[in-house]
Amino acid sequence: MWRRDRKERRIAAVLGVCLWAAAGVPGLAAENAAVGGIQLAEDTSEKPCICGEDEYVLLLNKNNYAEIYDSQGNAVGTCRAILDSYYWAATIPKDSLLCYNDGETWSVFSMQTLQTILEVPAETHSCAISGDACLVEDPKSGTISLYNVSGTLLYQFGEGDWLSKEDGYTRILNLENGYLIGLCRYDSTELPPFGPVWVSKDGQEHREITDSYLKQAFCEGRVSAFGDYLMIYEWNTSMSAIYDLEGTLRLGQVDSSIYPRTTDNFSYIWNAEPALVLSQMPEGTFLYDTKLQECGQLSNPEILYPAYCAGFLEGMTYDELGGRTCDGFVTYNGSAFPYTRTEDGCLIYAAEGLFHVPLNEGEEPAELNASYLILSSRDEEENYKSLLVWRKSGEVLAESRWENGESLSFALCGGGCMILEENSEEGSSILTVRDSGNEVCYTSENVRAQSWKNGYMLLERGIYRGIADLDGNWIVRTIAGWSE
Repeated sequence: MWRRDRKERRIAAVLGVCLWAAAGVPGLAAENAAVGGIQLAEDTSEKPCICGEDEYVLLLNKNNYAEIYDSQGNAVGTCRAILDSYYWAATIPKDSLLCYNDGETWSVFSMQTLQTILEVPAETHSCAISGDACLVEDPKSGTISLYNVSGTLLYQFGEGDWLSKEDGYTRILNLENGYLIGLCRYDSTELPPFGPVWVSKDGQEHREITDSYLKQAFCEGRVSAFGDYLMIYEWNTSMSAIYDLEGTLRLGQVDSSIYPRTTDNFSYIWNAEPALVLSQMPEGTFLYDTKLQECGQLSNPEILYPAYCAGFLEGMTYDELGGRTCDGFVTYNGSAFPYTRTEDGCLIYAAEGLFHVPLNEGEEPAELNASYLILSSRDEEENYKSLLVWRKSGEVLAESRWENGESLSFALCGGGCMILEENSEEGSSILTVRDSGNEVCYTSENVRAQSWKNGYMLLERGIYRGIADLDGNWIVRTIAGWSE
């Protein structure tokens, strides 16, 4: 829609200039002389925003090339890629790398420069990427090379520094100010004699990690990055703790009977988002940033989206919800939000706060947005089914089914919208998109759609597939193949 509007405005502007010149209005000519004879209205049309400003969108075309678009839908390049998100569409940060193997060559493509920065033979080399860094391994020469997003060689492990990878694999962790590279082994009873190694982002500094506990955890694959710290998962306690690169425990608690380094200050550590962790203590739940600086405290369920929702307390009564008391057991059950059971349903912690949903036996909340809720359950034969509920009234709008070759499915979008797809036994389908008021804003036959970011949808229609608004207008599209 927005592209058509801009094109129409440009045509109108050109026609207006021609008509003005033909009419020869001297007063108008004098008035506009200071700006070259033409005054055009400022373009105030709303621009699309199909991803974040620091991201690109990749759309896979029929030739298995990924077309690259910026947040406003402008094409900026192409690359070879295998997409993990919804198979043919994905977003990727602008400072990251993509790796592709065509059977003969490993190609490393930089989203920062929009160019291929490295190519090595696939028969003799292997590649691994993590964000803005790439490891290239040459087993024949025994070297492992680290490259950054611009293709600069930062560090190289020489022959004899590394063990054979026959019983393990090389792993790279992307820290805030460096990279941690090492060997993970399937049999972790024997530690590698070398590594892991920390390398600075500019490649000017590097040092080997010597702490035996960190080496063991890295070798066993239990380490993830959090800022410039390491979050280590403990198999024996099912909890995590945060350490610095010297092996000092900085946040969390481990079982002192198994691991000697412990503190009594913290009980649980959770990842709330890439730049935040939560630590639950008797006096409350505290938020910490990647510098391990305290940046907030959760003492009740009024703060948006606490991980595992520490605000749900057993026996707590919510007056604003009719005096219901929750059981204190918070669960996800595959949903993207925390909830807890009550005597007649469940309390859901959503963006706008707490709300109560009545549930029948066996029903669980699975997905929600500002207007709709999907409940999942099993029928008498243990087959999964789902109910679509309009939150404003509690009315059940649809029930997914699979009977005699007919099916019904639905997906929720941003902005409180919903996509409903009905498939018939004959193979035809009808797609319906409803807005937050449960009004139909788009319907079409034999098309497919899924939700996308910022209130857009992924759409497959005819020979095209791409990103469209909820009225079915293309924002970006590519040719996917011939329509059946």
